[in-house]
Amino acid sequence: MIKLSIIVPIYNVEKFLHKCLKSIQDQTFKDFEVLCIDDGSTDNSREITESFITTDSRFRLYSKANSGYGNTMNLGLSKCSGEYVGIIESDDFIESSMFEVLYNAAKESDLEVVKCDFSYYWSNPEKVVPSNSLKQKNVFDIIPSIWSSIYKRSFLEENNIKFLETPGASFQDTGFNFKVWNCAKKYKLIPQNLVFYRQDNVNSSIKSSAKIFHICEEFEEIERFLKRRNSNFIRRQALCYLWNYRRLGKTGRKEFSKVLTETSKSIFKDGNYFGYGFTLKQLFIFWTAAFIPPIFKLLVISADE
Repeated sequence: MIKLSIIVPIYNVEKFLHKCLKSIQDQTFKDFEVLCIDDGSTDNSREITESFITTDSRFRLYSKANSGYGNTMNLGLSKCSGEYVGIIESDDFIESSMFEVLYNAAKESDLEVVKCDFSYYWSNPEKVVPSNSLKQKNVFDIIPSIWSSIYKRSFLEENNIKFLETPGASFQDTGFNFKVWNCAKKYKLIPQNLVFYRQDNVNSSIKSSAKIFHICEEFEEIERFLKRRNSNFIRRQALCYLWNYRRLGKTGRKEFSKVLTETSKSIFKDGNYFGYGFTLKQLFIFWTAAFIPPIFKLLVISADE
């Protein structure tokens, strides 16, 4: 059995793809396969990928009509044959030691998930800023950087952890990440910055205002997944919705406010609001969002300033 399968979802990333794939090819860890899943690219991404396939038998390309990130990732998962699975986004790149560090840690203690930290990266001018994302006390509060981890394939399959297949590419990592932490019993966090998370890709899906409600679909999927399980569902949903609201412009906030209000009300519905792990400040913010929206808006405006 191959030790590691690496999934690289590709869609119109010709500007960054070679750097990404070269950083994988140059890993000090050698026993892996790279599953390049092209989601109907219309630029030179396919040709760039083929240049690696012709010189390195570990690289494979699967091309399909454009159907979105979730479908792309699930196709990749279905093609994996490795003991562990990694994900690298095609506009990012990684340190040469990344998979050696993660795999060795996983094997040492037979872990289900091993996660490293990452750095934010800008190319022009070049700037690298450590994220310090692993300092969170609760794993559910860690940024859902699904591309800085490896996952035991049998763990994903036994828990039926897949991606929601919504159109486009927005927030599908949210549901996958939540499912992983909800099911994982044996994991390790490694505070080394081994991934460079690109911030200057203007085509990044997260920047699209047309997809402001996709995060809601992710939490509907999480809720379905949790019908058989316990969880941090309400807390994580509320905090993500609050984050989504804060990142939006005036028009987006107006459209999204009803969703945030209803979610905030659900926190106080059964009187167990102290049991969800919110801070007093967070509870106060959600209470105003639920019952005194004008005060909530003033709080958000004040925080923006």
